[in-house]
Amino acid sequence: MKKVLSKVALATLMAAAPLAASNYSFNTNSLFAVEGSFSSLDVSGVGSSGTYASKDFAGGGLKIGAESDHYRVFIGVRGYDIEDFSYAYSYGVDLDYKFNFSKIMNFFIGINGGQVDMSHKIATGTEKINEVYYGANLGFNYHYDDLIDLEFGAHGMKIDNFDNMVSGYGSVIIKYQMD
Repeated sequence: MKKVLSKVALATLMAAAPLAASNYSFNTNSLFAVEGSFSSLDVSGVGSSGTYASKDFAGGGLKIGAESDHYRVFIGVRGYDIEDFSYAYSYGVDLDYKFNFSKIMNFFIGINGGQVDMSHKIATGTEKINEVYYGANLGFNYHYDDLIDLEFGAHGMKIDNFDNMVSGYGSVIIKYQMD
């Protein structure tokens, strides 16, 4: 994990170097998003309660962030409705690079990381899972107008104790200026 974070930091510093130039200007927006998702938690490992079963479930989340012409960052929380889980949340950061191939749409690819907090019902009570996750994002943004984007994408998350969690999601993103 330490190697991954150092590579991300290096790539970010290299990409941000042009911002130090005095004649460089760029557009920025603050962002607020509401997300709905359908996810699959694939598991082949064994936890303290025994072998887990794979689960399909729905979820939702809130994100705040900022974007420039080609980069975007979100900080968010997502809640999931998983059978046999008392609760399941993820808290994290998404960093995306946007490929602006048209005025009405762009493609993005990025990385994500954060923390999952879950409580799983087992025969003897509950098992609490509090783990770090990391993964990747990709999808499309449709620019409905200057203030609203509609986003459709996928999150892949690698979580200890589990193989992975993959989510297909849709978001409504509200863009605004903060001075």
